[in-house]
Amino acid sequence: MNKARTFGWILGWAIPPAWFKILVEKEYPLDHHTFIDASQDTLKDLSLKAPFDFIVGYSLGSLILLNEASHLKFYKSRVILLAPILGFSLEENLGGKIERTELKYTKRMLKQSWMNTVENFYSRSQLFISAKYLESLNPDTLAWGLSELESVVIRHKVPESWSCFCGTQDSLLDAAILQSKIPQLIVVQHATHAPELLLKALKESLV
Repeated sequence: MNKARTFGWILGWAIPPAWFKILVEKEYPLDHHTFIDASQDTLKDLSLKAPFDFIVGYSLGSLILLNEASHLKFYKSRVILLAPILGFSLEENLGGKIERTELKYTKRMLKQSWMNTVENFYSRSQLFISAKYLESLNPDTLAWGLSELESVVIRHKVPESWSCFCGTQDSLLDAAILQSKIPQLIVVQHATHAPELLLKALKESLV
């Protein structure tokens, strides 16, 4: 019997761990999984819960990993990015589709009604997440995440050993631009920003 693999998953903005856990365990039922929120404590939590065979960053989680790429080599894990973010705003020309003014507006709306803001994000990103999961989210962590998306830009080269996946139908990211910046990027046909098809593509690549 093959040994169970260990995965450390760094989640995206407003992604409830309990919801993401269901998707992951459906695709990888025999492996061991740890889910870490995208927050100011992500790297601390990662170091406390390591080691992992695989460290996977999804969306904002990918940006966090890319921003600390030089430190990840000490984990000796294979790093994988799903819906990788190099620069979230359209103006950076790094694959992001969201204009900076819209991102600033989203930050203002988050202060007024964070639940409505999150539900609007789910709708735009084609994330089918039930409202019952919203109570697990932290408004302060959401505000931190938007600030990271607004301010963090990755100019350095993505390590060639890192595997990356992005969908052709992603409403937040331009796969063609990303592929010009990340030559090893695997473009997943019909995939949106939602993780389901990206997880299936990753599963096929690990066989």
